[in-house]
Amino acid sequence: MSFDTRSAAFAYLRTYYSAAALDREDTFLLDATIDGIEHARRVAVAAGQSLRCLELGCGPVAAWALCPGAVAGELWLAERSQGGRQVLHEWLTGDREAFDWSVYAAHVAKRMVELGEARESHPAVPLCGADDAGVSSPSRAHAEPGSGAPSSAAVDTFADEGSAASVSPGISEGSHAAGSCGASSGSRSRPLTAADVLASTRASVVGLLDCDLRRTPVLTRAEGGAARAGSGSSPPSSFHAVVMHSVADAISGTPEEFAALVSSAARLVAPRGSLLISVNTEVDEWHAEAVAFPQVRLSCDQVLAAIEGAGLQAVFSRQRSRLPDGKDTETAHTMVVLADKPPRAE
Repeated sequence: MSFDTRSAAFAYLRTYYSAAALDREDTFLLDATIDGIEHARRVAVAAGQSLRCLELGCGPVAAWALCPGAVAGELWLAERSQGGRQVLHEWLTGDREAFDWSVYAAHVAKRMVELGEARESHPAVPLCGADDAGVSSPSRAHAEPGSGAPSSAAVDTFADEGSAASVSPGISEGSHAAGSCGASSGSRSRPLTAADVLASTRASVVGLLDCDLRRTPVLTRAEGGAARAGSGSSPPSSFHAVVMHSVADAISGTPEEFAALVSSAARLVAPRGSLLISVNTEVDEWHAEAVAFPQVRLSCDQVLAAIEGAGLQAVFSRQRSRLPDGKDTETAHTMVVLADKPPRAE
């Protein structure tokens, strides 16, 4: 779908997103993204680095950026369309007409508390302490690199049932720094909130980029794209985590082209880094405001083969089925895969 104009971008948001409540698809994708980002954050922390993340082809949607935004030291957003970038820029700058992502931020905050991340933090590592003791594994099918787990992850089918939140002390009153929801020593702590996640995400975003998976380079500077004062607007060559939701499948004409685009995205992942990708499988089209947009029909096996062909190893794979609901006219399936890039050969 083209977001060449602001009105087209907002039409898409009105169709697929709600400022009032999350639907089951939103929750499924947010939870998978949070788990994938937590995996990438652990790897970055183990290397003594702050998480550097890219969301690739984000459209006008800020929802998924909230997941790395709560913990990343550096977050880049990349979108090809001018309308999509305009809507994102309005949200980043606090425009009163911008879409309200507060309910999404509230869910992210709740999950961060559940993961044990909302506690007093090391200054260089947002939302985490000096060690990772007691933090739960990101997913039921999670396998750490080098653990001897099979290279092809099984597909988990998740039921549409909610999970209860456990609220525990989190960040400190009045403390906030770019890319961090951390706490100051000796100050009163409180649970992480949606407002904290929104503020931290805005502060973490270094730049808003133009992108095209069919182009070399994939990422280029966009006019007015620098988001953080004093930052350069040229992106790094690689990232600890690259997030790509419903991008390669939406713009591919064949399974072979899809595989080529996944390989293009994988080249942006640093050694030991991760690619988190979501794909609509077993459908030929998707819809926005009663307009149908064709897409390549892919099976789960084809998605996993494309990831393996890009030189990545699947860590977890999850699938959720959606019944026709007015947006999708046939049963559709959402597949999310987290895959790691092996370390560079010595």
